[in-house]
Amino acid sequence: MFRIKMLPARYGDSLWIEYGRPANPRRVLIDGGLASTYDTLRSRLLGLLSSQRHFDLMVVTHIDADHIEGLITLLADRLLDFTTDDFWFNAWRHFSPAPRSLLGPLHGEYLSAMIDERRFNWNRAFRDFPTSSAYAHPPVVIQDDCLPVVTLDGGMKLTLLTPDLPALAKLKRVWKREVQQTGLETGDLPAWKARLYDTPRLLPASLLGDGAPGLEALASQANPRDHSVANGSSIAFLAEYDGKSCLFAGDAPPDKLCSSLRRLLASHPGQDRLSVDAFKVAHHGGSKNFTPELAGLLDCPRYLFSTNGERYGHPEKETIARLLVAQRSPCQLFFNYCSPANHAWADPHLKTRYHYQAEYPDSNDQGLEVNL
Repeated sequence: MFRIKMLPARYGDSLWIEYGRPANPRRVLIDGGLASTYDTLRSRLLGLLSSQRHFDLMVVTHIDADHIEGLITLLADRLLDFTTDDFWFNAWRHFSPAPRSLLGPLHGEYLSAMIDERRFNWNRAFRDFPTSSAYAHPPVVIQDDCLPVVTLDGGMKLTLLTPDLPALAKLKRVWKREVQQTGLETGDLPAWKARLYDTPRLLPASLLGDGAPGLEALASQANPRDHSVANGSSIAFLAEYDGKSCLFAGDAPPDKLCSSLRRLLASHPGQDRLSVDAFKVAHHGGSKNFTPELAGLLDCPRYLFSTNGERYGHPEKETIARLLVAQRSPCQLFFNYCSPANHAWADPHLKTRYHYQAEYPDSNDQGLEVNL
């Protein structure tokens, strides 16, 4: 069993993954959406026996509000006990070999304090990789000579695709400035203060950018690159279990993904595309993060989109046009909301012409589950 639940996280990501035996599955959580997603996460945890409230891995891909807020709030809930074998998140302490203090944009400060208070293992899987030897705290980064591979208990294999060290270096340069712009001092944020987490009052603006031709014309339209520092630091990886695979892209820039995908393809002579069973599309389907080049490197029957489109109008039509035009075989589009930004893809004429199916949830408050 390998199933992915795209939780209703508004215009953000929160992916609840289960694998293994259906009667007693193992779990991975990627991102926590906005603060409003906390209620959904808490409800799902309370629906489990206390002995089952455990994740083999929790990941915060990067510091943007629509990925991090829900998990800050969840970790700050002192009455809710749950555990994890490892927590992947790159904070200030992971940016340099010998940091003197924990500095960072306020989202990162809060999450860091909560991880410390709960005494979770933090980036434990990366302690033994060569790049980590110079770091007091190992970062989650790809290596110069290989893409790190981590195997979770239960047999799920994760191949890291992004970020690299230059991306973290760029984030470091803006980290301290972002905190100081809120009127707070940089440095270790005590846990008691982190529990006062208040999105409207304390947090800075998100580091996200703001955001009737035929599909062939849409697919060929040029887009500017994604220059977001936060997105550039996003953790992305390929997850494989029991012969099934899904590429979880976070908000990773397409050039970085393409580079790592080519490295993977180099170990598969004769293949010009990487075969995966599903792709959780980067940045909620934003066109800056899905280029024709990226589309041409994938052989994929399922594309997953996590967003209600309320703030940025994602997924953008150029993104879906690119993946449909590049397809060599029929595919499915999975949306965890039915929204004005995606309802056009239910058009039966488009589905027939471009050989795809579109799947929507029965209700916009329940998310969508995908079984591989």
